[in-house]
Amino acid sequence: MRIKVSNAQISSKPAMVKFAKLQFMPSVLAATLFLCMIGIFSLVGAQTFPLNDRDEDNVVECCERGDVFCAVGQGQLQQRDPKTGALIRLLNSPSASEFNTGMCFDAVGNLHSTNFTNQSVTKFDTSSDPLASNNLCGAVIQHPFTVPFNLAPESCVFANSGNIFVGEADGFRRLQEFDGAGALQNVWNPSVGPRGMDWIDLDADQCTILHTSEGNLIRRFDTCSGVQLPNFADSSDGLVAPCYALRIRPNTPAGSLASGEVLVACASKVVRLDGNGTAIQAYVGATLSPPTSDLFALNLDPDGTSFWTATLNSGHVYRIDIAAGNQIKDFSCFPNTQMGGLAVCGELTVAVPHEICDNQIDDDGDGLVDSKDPDCPLVVVLKSFSAKVERLGVHLTWETIAETSTAGFRIVRERDGEGDVVLTSALIPARGDELRGAEYEYLDTSKQKRGEVRYYLEDLDLNGRATRHGPVVVELNRSVGTPDRGGPSR
Repeated sequence: MRIKVSNAQISSKPAMVKFAKLQFMPSVLAATLFLCMIGIFSLVGAQTFPLNDRDEDNVVECCERGDVFCAVGQGQLQQRDPKTGALIRLLNSPSASEFNTGMCFDAVGNLHSTNFTNQSVTKFDTSSDPLASNNLCGAVIQHPFTVPFNLAPESCVFANSGNIFVGEADGFRRLQEFDGAGALQNVWNPSVGPRGMDWIDLDADQCTILHTSEGNLIRRFDTCSGVQLPNFADSSDGLVAPCYALRIRPNTPAGSLASGEVLVACASKVVRLDGNGTAIQAYVGATLSPPTSDLFALNLDPDGTSFWTATLNSGHVYRIDIAAGNQIKDFSCFPNTQMGGLAVCGELTVAVPHEICDNQIDDDGDGLVDSKDPDCPLVVVLKSFSAKVERLGVHLTWETIAETSTAGFRIVRERDGEGDVVLTSALIPARGDELRGAEYEYLDTSKQKRGEVRYYLEDLDLNGRATRHGPVVVELNRSVGTPDRGGPSR
């Protein structure tokens, strides 16, 4: 973030220097204009506006799929309708932090927000039933959620374990890990510069943190070994300082990352990078409406095909189609100070696996397991799935009848005492469509001892949602495979 903050124990600079472009109106005039724009609201807890089923799943929820959250300063978050930009709810942190920035959802669906100038994180209820008599939607669950930070906590991301990582942009510039209750677990000092641990994201390997520092680099740090890894991308890959918020895209071709592509906001443009850090597309701010050179916040829409980005000072929000590059939607969040972060209900992340559906459940109660079931649509119609022990390993084959909006497949192996092991480091690309299926195979050549082995097939749709099929079971009467895990697939 472009707010310069320091601590007397660290620096002799003033306590805070505001970004030069930010202009403040007299407080009374600013408050009057803001209230006219968005309506009268409560300064404590959450103010709720009329509710509706915005994601059309026949359930009114506290956090509807696709809802946009804007961190607008003074400890306040705005929840807005992604289709109209209309204000749905105001969430107020006790921190009253002049600037609040990055946000992230836990596995339950509750939102955590960093308070940049209050050295804290606030946990909000965004998972309760909004129609319940004791409606707690938008209420504060815990503040502060963690021990105080040294200075300027800016962004956060959850791991599959339920732990949360938070980066400090100033002060000690650390990366810290907390458990699900907010207790400190680990502290690291990755390489940074010119700023600190500005914006972070966690790769699917649960170890690698990608981070920006307001320069033209995306760095990588291994939290499992505590080692700084080679940079992921730099100016030769199209990055122009300053670069801020970034996200790793699920279900895209892997490279040096376990997952795939990366999107990063670099003020004048958003850059799309492949899994090896090479630029493959740019979304230039000057071509947006209204045009801008102040792109700061960024997050992925749950549809898997678009992303959201926003300007720091005006708080203007844009939704952009990833493949086509065209602008889909825009509206303003009218920040109190600056718009330091943006979150999307149901946003895609690679660190936390997406919902694994049981394809034997009739979610909509019509007596059929079909594509109308809102929680577990049948993306793939599977004809067969089998496993056979061969000399080199276990040969898996499957055939589909139809594939609707399918990104690809992965193989999961399970043995007693071993748990689930994902064998496919990258998705096996889908080759069918709504009208026709395809045949696939995979050879598990990993070294295995005798005993029962269970294999599952998971198909993933374009939104990152996985449906699990199986298991198919084989009994190994002898050791099979080689020390190298995995095998060819087609």
